[in-house]
Amino acid sequence: MKQRIASTLLLWAGLIGLLLLFGIHGAVLLLLAATLLSQREVYAMLRHNGGLPLEWTGLTAGALLILGSFYSPWIGIHALTGPFLGLILVIVVILLMTPTEEVVPSFTATLAGLAIAALFAAFVPLLQTGSLLLAVWVIAVAKFTDVGALLIGLRFGRTAFAPVLSPKKTWEGVVGGIVVAAIVSVLFALIFRAHLPPGFTLIFALWAAVPIAIAGIASDLFESAFKRSVKVKDSGKILPGIGGIFDLTDSFLLAAPVGYLLLASRLGGF
Repeated sequence: MKQRIASTLLLWAGLIGLLLLFGIHGAVLLLLAATLLSQREVYAMLRHNGGLPLEWTGLTAGALLILGSFYSPWIGIHALTGPFLGLILVIVVILLMTPTEEVVPSFTATLAGLAIAALFAAFVPLLQTGSLLLAVWVIAVAKFTDVGALLIGLRFGRTAFAPVLSPKKTWEGVVGGIVVAAIVSVLFALIFRAHLPPGFTLIFALWAAVPIAIAGIASDLFESAFKRSVKVKDSGKILPGIGGIFDLTDSFLLAAPVGYLLLASRLGGF
């Protein structure tokens, strides 16, 4: 637990420091790093289970997706140019470099990692608004769901939530995580009220935290199922007390798209 807390504090300090130093471009760099490192761990887990991903092709396509989505409009190109170029790259390389009998498993495995980039790219339109706070809000709600679920589950957890996929999760922890996420969301809206869009009210912050928290929990369960299917405990060992980068970012798989959709609906699109 102490290692987990230390890793979490260091990560938040690094996140805040990079954002203060480099602003929006620092946020894009963080998103790119989180995406590529998560992809890399997924490819490693797939290979561990006999999969045939083309790692560097998938990583290059992921970088094109994230960077292209953000920077294409800056140079007068449609935002979907990057994602389409990434997908074309994957298809062409697999067809040229993979034996016929391995085309389907290679494409499937490579695309599995690229799907992470596609989901994480939901942060891009939030960053394109010029307000880092919208993206930070989604991250804070999703991650404090994890923190609340862990702490409250340890103290009050009695009823198993998903005993097969994640034996330590309890219904008490899940409910506690959602409540903590809602409280953090409202506090966030209060603290940064002067810097948030007019539609970002306290009521919105309260109810919108619930679907984001639920999406984060569902994402975490998906990662647990994925790790069990490929027979690994953690996605990596880079973060003491947490595991790998994907163990840290897994909750964003669904929380990022849900957060984007809620904000786009509330604030009139981006």
